[in-house]
Amino acid sequence: MKQSIIALAVFTACAPVHIYANTIDLADNTSTEVVTVIGTPLSLSTQNIEQESVSATSNIDADFGDQLATLPGVSISRNGPVTGLIQYRGLYGDRVGVSIDGVDIAGAGPNAMDSPLSHVLPEPGLTATLYRGIVPVSAGVQTLGGKLRIHSDASALFDLNTGFSGSVSASAISPGSGQQYQGNVFYKSGQAFVSGAFTHQQRDEQESGDNSVIPNSHYQRNGGKFRAGVEWGNHQVDVSYQQLNTNESGTPALAMDIGFIDAAWYRLGYRYNANDREFFTLSWFGNSNQHAMDNFSQRMVMSADMARENNADAIAQGLDATYVTPFYKGDLKLGAYLHHSRNNSTITNPNNGMFFVDNFTNVEKDTASVYAEWQRDKASFSTTIGTRYTRVDMDAGLAGIHVLTWMPG
Repeated sequence: MKQSIIALAVFTACAPVHIYANTIDLADNTSTEVVTVIGTPLSLSTQNIEQESVSATSNIDADFGDQLATLPGVSISRNGPVTGLIQYRGLYGDRVGVSIDGVDIAGAGPNAMDSPLSHVLPEPGLTATLYRGIVPVSAGVQTLGGKLRIHSDASALFDLNTGFSGSVSASAISPGSGQQYQGNVFYKSGQAFVSGAFTHQQRDEQESGDNSVIPNSHYQRNGGKFRAGVEWGNHQVDVSYQQLNTNESGTPALAMDIGFIDAAWYRLGYRYNANDREFFTLSWFGNSNQHAMDNFSQRMVMSADMARENNADAIAQGLDATYVTPFYKGDLKLGAYLHHSRNNSTITNPNNGMFFVDNFTNVEKDTASVYAEWQRDKASFSTTIGTRYTRVDMDAGLAGIHVLTWMPG
């Protein structure tokens, strides 16, 4: 068993250090239309740093990596067309925290084929928030490499006008005969709302500038998301569920390609608003991923003995609680976080039933964290003081291997 304990304190006396990439005003009926980068690095009067128009119809990548790459300091590293990894100031992968609607997704693939970016679907009010450098302790757990939050705020959805809104888009991409169909719908009635989003994406092999076919550059994905919320008095409850199925897709930078990824995540959120400055939130979330990859169904293999298939799975659940209240001319935020994840990975040869490698067996990670953060904003500067205590426990079952070869007598 491996244990680690992290205690972190942050103090800043300057303008706010996070930037926002906001798709649209929620009053608009469309989604993912405009990315606005907002920050205040020089003075509080500096607001609009950069603005670019993007939409589902102009989204070339299978995920939204091309749009997130417009954030300053962010780039997207790819093992394949559906395997985008956030890279920020030289750090990438798990070192840069990514959450989707408050859900910290545990991927099944040991080489991040089902990265967090692959779980993003277009929906009303979708917002990406990037915390730069040393982030506030309230931004997340183990965020030394920055934090990216992609979410649609439930409180803002409750404030929308009554009625229907939505958008549908269809795109054709060439070369590669790419197709994308994406859309969302939102309905608000009284103190409740219901929303849904869907996507279908597929593409054949792409071509380079000299018309050469890029191997293993194909993909196919389908996904859908359902969300509903209700509020009464000072209480708000919202629930989300998303299912995403990736079929055969190439990963040319890796030794195997994606056979399938069946991924689902869910979240149940509660918020109590005592007044405009005092509130309590509680979120219970989890995800389940099943994943298969191999080196023979979508590429050439030298011999039958070299064929390999890796079946992996991941299950995770978490709990996140936050309390905010006025304190000493500022706002005090207290929080607690629990997360448990488990992974398995087994390698086999379909041509040899006696060959297997138990690569990862019951690999478990338990994270428990608490924090306190105080912030005071004035006309000329902002002060944030925070401390977080985190304990991480990790354990794994026994690895195993069985190889039976025939030797001539």
